[in-house]
Amino acid sequence: MYTGSWQLPEQEAPDGRGFRRLHPTGADGTDGDDPGFTRSVAGFLTRPRSRPFLLLLPLPEPHGISAWARGQDPSSGPLPAPPPAALCPPLPAKHPRVPYEAGLPRLAQRARPHTHPTAEWREDDWRRYRHAYYTLVERADQQLGTVLAAVREHRRWSGRETVVVFTSDHGDGAGAHGWNEKWALFEEVVRVPFLLNGPGVAAGEVSDRLVSVGEDLLPTLCDLTGVPLPPDLAGPTGPEGPTDRVGPAGPAPSPSAGHRPDPQQQLHPGLPGRSVLAPERRETVVAETGWELPGFEDALGRTVRDERHKFVCYAWGDHREQLFDLAEDPGEMVNPAADARNAALLDRFRTLLAEHCAGTEDPFGRFVPVRDTHAPYAHGPDGG
Repeated sequence: MYTGSWQLPEQEAPDGRGFRRLHPTGADGTDGDDPGFTRSVAGFLTRPRSRPFLLLLPLPEPHGISAWARGQDPSSGPLPAPPPAALCPPLPAKHPRVPYEAGLPRLAQRARPHTHPTAEWREDDWRRYRHAYYTLVERADQQLGTVLAAVREHRRWSGRETVVVFTSDHGDGAGAHGWNEKWALFEEVVRVPFLLNGPGVAAGEVSDRLVSVGEDLLPTLCDLTGVPLPPDLAGPTGPEGPTDRVGPAGPAPSPSAGHRPDPQQQLHPGLPGRSVLAPERRETVVAETGWELPGFEDALGRTVRDERHKFVCYAWGDHREQLFDLAEDPGEMVNPAADARNAALLDRFRTLLAEHCAGTEDPFGRFVPVRDTHAPYAHGPDGG
């Protein structure tokens, strides 16, 4: 079942995608009916049924902050006028731009004023933006509360457990580094929640393990529900080898028997992901970005991080390599890639990214710098 923001070329979820739409989009093709989406979900959950289900609800907000920034109303409806700036949320400590920041995102910010009308904003403009953003988050929170209440009711009358996952495909700069929207590979953009509730999940537990939502969501759902991974999802094994592929091994016992598959037995040689309940922790996670900029080609970027450090590489531009120690500098305010003393660490992350690109056939690999063995610090092809 599917309801909520679709954001694909079609206005509705088309046939053949495996979903039945619970609630239509607006007549103009927009998704501006959050209450309708959540009411349809609540109605679905509180009706008796005998079969298991998978239901997706992509909430439109706070995505509407992009429309608000350019003077338009969010899809969920207009926002009230913001209070005086002094009453708006303060600027984040990492609001200022910093030395040796990457040039490509700033070029994109100037080249796409419709997306980034913020290039010349002053401090009070950003505070009003943050007020609007958190107002939209409150709207989403209210809709989520309606859904969770329906889930509790479903659990009560059905006597069955229900797994709930709350996550996102990206964040928003929200003024950090003077950035709005997504695309730039700051932590505010790439670090998103991955919250689980249901059988097999310890209440209140917080984990610092690395997660790739795009790769790890499906194995995690299969792990929690005892559903075997579809065999047609098998693909080439990446550079970390077969143990980086997690999923049920063979037919899964019936979830109704109260059985959860053992994550230690869930090694699958094809699917590029792992259940977050598996004992093996990811050593690295990779994210990617790209802009369509008139007159510019290959406006691309990749980031790879481990549990402490983060490496960002853009295809071109000034200071296109960024390196951060997130334990000492969670705000990404100091770029050690500009310091020759960090050449070995920089080279390690270049190798990790190059191996990832080779293992996934990612054409970005041609932009990953190769270390110059005759110099303590290897520059990109543009000298940045």
